[in-house]
Amino acid sequence: MIRWMEGLYLGEGVEKRYKRIREDMERGKLRWHVYVLMLSTNPQNQLDILSSAFLRQPFYRNQELTVVGLASGYQEALTVLQRMAADAVRATGKADLRAFLAARCPGEQEGKDG
Repeated sequence: MIRWMEGLYLGEGVEKRYKRIREDMERGKLRWHVYVLMLSTNPQNQLDILSSAFLRQPFYRNQELTVVGLASGYQEALTVLQRMAADAVRATGKADLRAFLAARCPGEQEGKDG
């Protein structure tokens, strides 16, 4: 199941196509050049950045995923990540992206994963 953060971070290459990309991803359609930034499935990590093609693998289909950003390509994903980190530091004084972003996600508990 995919949950989407309110105020999702978007790269320039996906801003205009965001709604269509989201619909396609929810239906399991392959979007080759779209990268997903999501709260990590490993509680010891903050975020995962991966090609949306990986979401079609059985491991990810059976996980609850919280998407916090979308980008067109890996380099743009890193730019989006920099923006997230700057916002987290500005808002909280720390670079704890997981806590900062989890607070903005519906149904996500900040301390749930440790």
